[in-house]
Amino acid sequence: MIKQTLFLSGINLSGKLLGLLKIIVLASIYGAGSVYDAYIIAYTLPTVLPQILTTIITTIFIPQFHKKSRVSIESWEGLNVLFTFVVTLSFSLTMVLYVYAGSIVPMLAPGADDKTLEMAISLFKVMSISTFIIGVSSFFIALSNATEKFYLASIDSLIINSIVIAYCFIYTDESDIEIITYLLIIGFCIHLFIMIYSNREVVLSKIRFNLNYKHEDFKNPMSKSIPIVVGYVGAVSSGIVDQWFSSYEDMGSISVLSYAAMLYLLPMEVFGKAIMQTYFTRFSSLSNDKTRLINSYSEGIKLILFIIIPVSIYLLISNQSLIGLIFQRGNFTDADAYITSNVLSALALGLVFRIVAYYNYRLLHSAGQSWMAISIGLIEVLVNIVFNYLLSPSFGLVGIALATTISLLASSFISCLLLKKYYAIQYLKFIDFNFLKIVLSSLVCVFSYDSIISNELVGVCSVGELCYILINVSLIVALPILFFAICYFLKVREIIDIIKYIGYKNV
Repeated sequence: MIKQTLFLSGINLSGKLLGLLKIIVLASIYGAGSVYDAYIIAYTLPTVLPQILTTIITTIFIPQFHKKSRVSIESWEGLNVLFTFVVTLSFSLTMVLYVYAGSIVPMLAPGADDKTLEMAISLFKVMSISTFIIGVSSFFIALSNATEKFYLASIDSLIINSIVIAYCFIYTDESDIEIITYLLIIGFCIHLFIMIYSNREVVLSKIRFNLNYKHEDFKNPMSKSIPIVVGYVGAVSSGIVDQWFSSYEDMGSISVLSYAAMLYLLPMEVFGKAIMQTYFTRFSSLSNDKTRLINSYSEGIKLILFIIIPVSIYLLISNQSLIGLIFQRGNFTDADAYITSNVLSALALGLVFRIVAYYNYRLLHSAGQSWMAISIGLIEVLVNIVFNYLLSPSFGLVGIALATTISLLASSFISCLLLKKYYAIQYLKFIDFNFLKIVLSSLVCVFSYDSIISNELVGVCSVGELCYILINVSLIVALPILFFAICYFLKVREIIDIIKYIGYKNV
């Protein structure tokens, strides 16, 4: 399981690094201003809305796939109804978003100025097409995940980001944000084609349109989807709430929050999702074996702590250097870098809480406790709204970020309490000597990095920014190597397990 998680993390990392490069390029072109604000407003809802389908289908499809043989055409009837439902709903959502763009966009960012809203509405109509494409892709993503071809669902970032980056490098001085949105649509289409082609045998032999919504294999699983829908809407609402409050701040605040959130969510996208995808499949198959289920859950938590603790520490301590390295060029000013680093610090405090909470939700869903997971998620949204209202007037964007962290702390704490009650999971056992060795290794790496940067090593370089970038990139690449070396020296359990998995049995 660890080996599969690491492989998937590698694919995710490649895609997200390209995503990071894409954001770097866009930040240098548009900075933190009206154009990028409009882009974020237009991008968010059309792309996250169809993810509800992805969540529903994955949660319903994978357990159903494991329970029934998928050999004959008859055994696929229920799933064909699901496919028909996905296509129909995705198309309907796309039409609603396109037709009512002028009413929806002002509700997403009521504090934005008229120029930003006008641009956002135009881009929103283009991005609404992605709702249909991503929605249909969700069915094939679930099919690939059910057959443990996780990598197919993860290559979308590689495709989409490569296209946008290529365009921006070719037309650096003439980049048009509307053309970029069309390129995103093309990227989504290419990924959908790959997903269909990779499942072509199933598509040709078994996938059919079926309108029998009363079919047992569709009706029974879908009846359990209501809490999942409510839960995902709650999860999406947190981001929309933050955007809503940030629209009342200075122009460019939505951009700043987006830049900081992108770095903050990168570990979640690369490592957190890989862990949750691989372990959720196992949770589904072990739902009747409590002992093995708890052992599998514990293995995932340890892996989360091993990966996310050092990342969180790095984001907290070195965010100013990181923001300066990544964004501070072109139209991205010193002032933009300063506020972005502060927002990132506030968000980084909640990174571990976020991944633990979402991981806990997966276990609750697999155990048939979906409404419990949803209730916690809705509490998270409520806490986020309350603290946004309390903190944003005094602390601005940093207050909005702190509200997110506080809400994630609440949901993580509540979900852990419930799992402790129902599964007798002893969380304090995870904070052991091995955990302290991980923290120590992380601190050594981060303070080594900061000490080199604080000595202004780049000041001795005659080539200026290029030398600064090369030194920072070299140090960032060296950090995980140093971390692994220290962990190996200290005999950190996860490092020893990884080495054994890749073949060194005598370690």
